[in-house]
Amino acid sequence: MDYNNIIKNCEESSYLISMTPLQKIVETGYYLELNNQSKVLDLCCGYGEMLKIWCEAFGISGKGVDICKEFINKGNERIAQNGLNNKISLVVENVKEYHDNEKYDVACLIGEDLFGGLKGTIRVLESFIKEDGKMIIGIPYLHQKETPKELIEFEGELHTLEEIYDISRESGCLITHIAGCTQNEWERYITWSARRDLQWLKDNPNHIDYEKKQAWIDYWYKMYFNYRKDYEGWALFVLERV
Repeated sequence: MDYNNIIKNCEESSYLISMTPLQKIVETGYYLELNNQSKVLDLCCGYGEMLKIWCEAFGISGKGVDICKEFINKGNERIAQNGLNNKISLVVENVKEYHDNEKYDVACLIGEDLFGGLKGTIRVLESFIKEDGKMIIGIPYLHQKETPKELIEFEGELHTLEEIYDISRESGCLITHIAGCTQNEWERYITWSARRDLQWLKDNPNHIDYEKKQAWIDYWYKMYFNYRKDYEGWALFVLERV
């Protein structure tokens, strides 16, 4: 067994703020037909790990934008360590206010609803892509229409897969690839977030919000155990204009 490869995959996955596994990220790049001429924009890029993976696998160049300075600083550090800073750049900026005159082959927005729902997200991503460009949207979805009110209160309004398809068609697009979640990736994401909160508790033992953070961790886990695990899925959707 190649233990070093397992450890490398664990390290890379820890910087993917998504429930799509590493292998499916690479597969998505293949179906996007990425190559060393491809330019990719990743809004809400987190650590920029998806750009890094595609750069290593396909030779793409790209830009990542995120409001979290911690994510961008660490992401740029990893990109420089791997000698990719001439291909990938990450910037700290509010995605809702971001403007770019560049037109990209692929534009992504993963895990955030910043533009008034799926239709708004599609409109924004369309503004960044070339005429034959493609979009990637990473969002949660419902396994069934009948959903506990507790999950709706936690997540807000979510769509079923059929509803996501219908909205994409109404927006003049077709879903051409889906990269879904796995239970392992859900659990990696849930525990990754909890570890970040635990570290905050260790670093701030006398903070006024200490007990609130403890309560949030309990709520976070119980929402997953009781509702999200059974009722909620997550996927990357590749959209192309028709």
